[in-house]
Amino acid sequence: MAAISAAKAENSDMVLIGAGGSYSARICDYIANSTLLSELTYDDAMLMAGWVEAYEVPKGVEIITEGERSPCLCILSEGKLAVFKEAARNQRKKIASILPGRSFGEISVIDGLPNSATVVASENSIILLITADNFKQLIANNSVLGNKLLHSIAKMLSLRLRQTTGQLADYLD
Repeated sequence: MAAISAAKAENSDMVLIGAGGSYSARICDYIANSTLLSELTYDDAMLMAGWVEAYEVPKGVEIITEGERSPCLCILSEGKLAVFKEAARNQRKKIASILPGRSFGEISVIDGLPNSATVVASENSIILLITADNFKQLIANNSVLGNKLLHSIAKMLSLRLRQTTGQLADYLD
């Protein structure tokens, strides 16, 4: 759990259920159902599976915390997650739900800055997690797959920015 802060890792209820090697086929199935990685070939997904860990996350467990430096790219395979943002007077406001196939944590993996929001399991879930270090190694070791992954992330972030801009325009009217 290198991507999760040391203090959180000690207290985490997240359970590693598989990583690379012997679990590659199952991770590959999860990758195939991911919106972010839908354009990868089966061979690409098998290569990527070697860099990915799968975790069971019980309901109520905080996966990433706003403001912490624990960069990881995660994909929700099963379950449901809630995204919270700190607001005035240390109140958390729910800003989104994450459903299976969707990803989170991409921004901190790309820019290395602290997490921009908190993500909590709304129900028992399974996530795929790739640490920032593994992300960088994957790109360095397989430039073709790395470029496909970066292109997919760029497209997804662009789509999210367009959606957010549209929502902001609605509030300005």
